[in-house]
Formats: sequence, C-alpha cells, structure tokens
Amino acid sequence: MANWVFWTLIVVVLGLVIVIITRDKVIREKILGVFALVKKKIRIARLKAQLNKENENLDDLLAKLGEEAWQKGVNNPGISADIEKLTALDNEHTKLDQEVQRLNKQIEDEKSSWDAFHKKQEQLIKEREEKVEPLDKELAAMKKEQSELAKGIGEQKKIQEKLEKKISSREKKKEEVQKDEDLSNIEKEEKIKELDGELTDFRKQVQQAVEAEASIQATGPDLENKISDLQPRVDGFHNEIAGLKEEAATREKAKDQGIEDSRKNRNVLIGDMTLKKKEMAKLFKTMGVKLQANRVDDSSLLPLYSQIDQKRKVITDLEKQIGRKDTAQRPNS
Repeated sequence: MANWVFWTLIVVVLGLVIVIITRDKVIREKILGVFALVKKKIRIARLKAQLNKENENLDDLLAKLGEEAWQKGVNNPGISADIEKLTALDNEHTKLDQEVQRLNKQIEDEKSSWDAFHKKQEQLIKEREEKVEPLDKELAAMKKEQSELAKGIGEQKKIQEKLEKKISSREKKKEEVQKDEDLSNIEKEEKIKELDGELTDFRKQVQQAVEAEASIQATGPDLENKISDLQPRVDGFHNEIAGLKEEAATREKAKDQGIEDSRKNRNVLIGDMTLKKKEMAKLFKTMGVKLQANRVDDSSLLPLYSQIDQKRKVITDLEKQIGRKDTAQRPNS
C-alpha cells in the first residue's frame, strides 16, 4: 500500500512540473531550443558519417584506378617508379603463393601417405591377430589344464600326508596296546587286529594316492612340452603385433609433427603475402591519386575517371551541407 501511494505522488509531482514548464514561455522556448540543437547535431553527425563513407569509397576508386592502370600497362612518367615497386612486390607475392601451394600439397601428400601406410599396417595387425587368436585360446586351455594337474598333485600329496599321520597314530596306538598290562592277551589281540585292519586300509589308500599322483605327473611332461612349443609362437605373434603398433604410433607422431611444421611455415608465408598485398594496395592508391591529378588519355580508364568525378561531386556537396549547418548552429550555441 505504501509503494502505491509513493508512486502516485511521483506521478502527480511530474504532472505538475510538466504543466508549469508548458505554461512558462521562457522555459518552453529553452527546452525547444535544446531539442532543436540536438536535432541539428544528429543531422550533422549523420552527414559526417555519410561523408566518411563516401571518402572511403573515393579511396577505393583511386586504388582501383591505380590497379587498372598497372594491369593495362599504362605509361606515365609520374608513376613509373610506383610500377617498378608494384612489379617487384607482385613477383614476391607470386613466389610466396607458390611456396604456400607447395606446402599445401606437401600437407595433403603427407596425409595421403599416412592413410595408405595406416591402412596397410592395420591389415597386417588384423592378419596376425586372426592367426594368434586360436593359438591364444589353445595355450590358455593348456595352461589351465596344467594348473589343474598341479592342483590335483597337491591334493593327492595332502591326502598322503593325512594318511601318513593316521598310520603313525595307529602305529603308536598299537605299541601302547601291546605295553598295556591292564589288558588281557585276548583283548590285546582284538585291538591289535582292529588297528592292523585300519593300518592296512590306510596303507592301501596311500598307495592309491601315490599311484594317482604318479598318473597325473605322467601327463605333465607331454603337456609341458606342448606349452613350450606353442609359447614362442604365440609370443612371436604378439611381439610382431606390438612392433607394428609401435611403428604406426611413431609414424603418426612424425606425420603430425611434419604437418604442424608445414602449417606454421605456411601461416608465416600467408602473413607475408598479406603484407605484400597491403603494400600493393597503398601503391595502387598512390598511383590513382597521381593519375587523377594528371590524367592519362586511355579509354580503359575513362569509366573510373567518371566514377571518381561523380564521387568527388557528392563529397563536395556533403561538405557544403555540413558547413552550412555548422554556420547556422553557431549563433544558437
């Protein structure tokens, strides 16, 4: 509510100020004078902007006149020195452009050479990967089998160790029974018979474990020989693949560096070409100014002379308009 009252008061006050100003003739005339002055300044600023643009167009026409005269081989003692400079600059620009084109071709040739090499290298890698893939699987299967054999041997040894402990325990128990004086001979015989039965069974199991271990070990040498024969072939393929990839990476790095160097050199040359063009543009304008002042009777230049005359007339008219407005503005300032 407070904000609404505040803005209402502001509007009312502004309204009163406007009423007072419009009713006071002196204040009203001053305000109108200020608006008129601003309007004149805006018009003058627009005319000056247009004048600047027309002067730029005239400079372009003069440069075009100089360039046309140079290309047509117009003879004039006043521009002979300029023509010599332009010819020298043009020759330098042509040499620079030829060098830029050579570098562009070198870059493209480097790319093409790399693409062909990379394609061939990828094909060689693919061929070797296709050859080594089944060998990898075969070798992995053999090593897995070898690992399982080793595990089997270890398990049989553990079985033998446990059985040997049981045998040792029964042998000790048997001695204790024989020395036990509290047992009758019949009881001793029964217990010893029972222990001998267990010992016989344990020794039989030991023998079975030993035979199982021997059977597993018998398979080992043949498998180990197969792995020994296959491993070098697999390693050879993988080393060859790694070598091909390393060669490709080295070649690619050299290619990238070569292209980067060529691009840097090309950019320097393009910069030099731009400078030559700017120097030539300045000379063209200089020649145009001289030819405009001392016109050569050449039909090829007549259209440009006409355009220059029209442009100079436009510029003169604009300068007069600005001068009149500046003069008209001073008494009111």
